[in-house]
Amino acid sequence: MLQKLQSHAVVGVNGKTISVSLYRKLKRKLDKRDIQIYLNRDLVGDIWKERPKMACEPVWELELCYAGVTRMEKLDMLRMKLEKEGADTTIISSLEDIAWTLNVRGNDIACTSVVISFLVIGKKDIVWFVQRDAIAKEIEKKLNQMELRCVIMRK
Repeated sequence: MLQKLQSHAVVGVNGKTISVSLYRKLKRKLDKRDIQIYLNRDLVGDIWKERPKMACEPVWELELCYAGVTRMEKLDMLRMKLEKEGADTTIISSLEDIAWTLNVRGNDIACTSVVISFLVIGKKDIVWFVQRDAIAKEIEKKLNQMELRCVIMRK
């Protein structure tokens, strides 16, 4: 299909739905042919008028007796690994990994107790991109005490 594209064409991709590795592979191929890649539009979302809303079920904390280790201890371990690898930041998009890291659970996906979100862990700050309506004030307060910012995700 790429062979049919003219030089200086633009290929649109929903940036929320492809992996970084797929983006890089596609970009390398397109760059060779002087074709741009555009990631900032969800064309389906623009025309799907009756699209169901994204799930936004309440988040709950997993008790320490089940988690085994506090979220702060897990975050400290991840930061030590970042330092060892010479990295400044990691982005976690695996919902299961986010649930494990933060000792939280939800019901956003049937039969899997996860919360639709993204987690960014840096040397100095942690940002959890999650729907604020899913987070009870008590949980948000605990997260803020450990300097973990909850950022509202677009619905």
